[in-house]
Amino acid sequence: MKRNVFSLSFLLVAAVFALTSCSGPAGGGVTPPPTGNGNLSLVLKVIPPTPTSRLSLLSFAGNITGISLTPSSGSPVNVTLNATTFTTEFTRFTSDTGFLATVSAPAGTYTGLTIVFGAPVATFCTQPTPGTVGCATTPVQVVGAVGSNTATTSLTLASNQNTGMAVNVDLSKAITASGQTISAINLAATGAFTTSTIPGISDLTGTHLAHIDDIFGVVTSLNASAKSVTVQTATRGSITATEGSTAIYDPACNVLKTGTTFAGCVAVNEVVSLDAILNSDGTFTYTYYDPLDTAAEDLIEGVVVTPGDSTTQKFTLITTDASIANTASLLGGKLSLGDRVIVTLSNPSPFFVDNKGLFIASNTFEHSTDASAVLPGQTLLVHLTAFTAVSGTTPAAATSDGLALRYTRFTSTVATTGSPVFSVNNLPAFVGTSATSQVQLTNGFTSFEGYVTAGDINPGDTISTRTLFFAPNITSSIANVRKH
Repeated sequence: MKRNVFSLSFLLVAAVFALTSCSGPAGGGVTPPPTGNGNLSLVLKVIPPTPTSRLSLLSFAGNITGISLTPSSGSPVNVTLNATTFTTEFTRFTSDTGFLATVSAPAGTYTGLTIVFGAPVATFCTQPTPGTVGCATTPVQVVGAVGSNTATTSLTLASNQNTGMAVNVDLSKAITASGQTISAINLAATGAFTTSTIPGISDLTGTHLAHIDDIFGVVTSLNASAKSVTVQTATRGSITATEGSTAIYDPACNVLKTGTTFAGCVAVNEVVSLDAILNSDGTFTYTYYDPLDTAAEDLIEGVVVTPGDSTTQKFTLITTDASIANTASLLGGKLSLGDRVIVTLSNPSPFFVDNKGLFIASNTFEHSTDASAVLPGQTLLVHLTAFTAVSGTTPAAATSDGLALRYTRFTSTVATTGSPVFSVNNLPAFVGTSATSQVQLTNGFTSFEGYVTAGDINPGDTISTRTLFFAPNITSSIANVRKH
């Protein structure tokens, strides 16, 4: 059982990420549109740089502050985002899909969509020696400008219609790079934003528009009769979802609660990771409910960039998410996405893997307490007992008494096919593999986009995955596959 590591007093994440924004209107449901209007659900997807570039893009953080639809005639329609400022680490959505908003808009034809954004920050490193793990250089940050961009679209919205559209951010157009070095980023670049229809080719059927997975936050309300739950995320607003007919409750329900049912597992104020489906009417249905803890704690989530040292019990990560305690927080206002943090382990509980039903290969991470089990490319959730913020060029410092392996978003090239195991290459250089790496699907838990089934995957395809990464020579377990 995966929750045998952190003591139950601090198993995981808090309700508000103080580094970013306040939340806007709750997602997961819309008022029926007035006569002459239709409902349009907008989601966020990200197109990565080509994997053959071997860029070690550790974080691309930014926010979307506004969206408007341009009709073929008349005034623009402003979109109320699911969070007042939708703040995110964009590489997360190379494999995943983020919910932006559902808007009621007048029926008609729309020719453009304008996105207003804050200054993005890209964090990268280089590793010129194939097969060497970790960053060869200190991670570098490149800051872009505040601005806006308009994507063309040919949307025709009918009265009372429910439909959806993806807002795509193309990082290959936004990033200027030479070899493994990024020199500039510009979200206002031509082609940096495009639109596409959803769901497109995927494993979804019927009125399902998108997988909205790993909704990570705190339960703020529930409806026992409707079996619905509202989860407040740290930076992207709240989402209300109703139990699906085949919804799975994680075995942790038996540890933290009283059973694997809605009544036995779901409770207000507990911290969860929710996998859900966005329906065409703007509502959500959850497929996997994963309780993490009832307590709000100081935690940092980040991608590891230096191997752990068993002597010093230290390693370095780049922050990709975080959450703060309800009271006496160590983090409040002291951390930003993309920050470099040197973590020191101090009497840690045994490490665990937040697998959510996925296959777990034999590995050296699970149940370890030694920093040598921590490797570049892993994404860890780090429970804090002490924290010192970044000061000039001096990185942040954190002391931790517990680690959990979570999901790294990787882009790669399919080398060989197979099911459940296939292989990929062209992983980011800092991961430290110059050969192919094996990945494994888990039937019933791995989802597909750009494919209907695993049998559709072909050698040479560029894919992004949400991956439990153990080491370059250990089979990784993947929660989803997206074809680019």
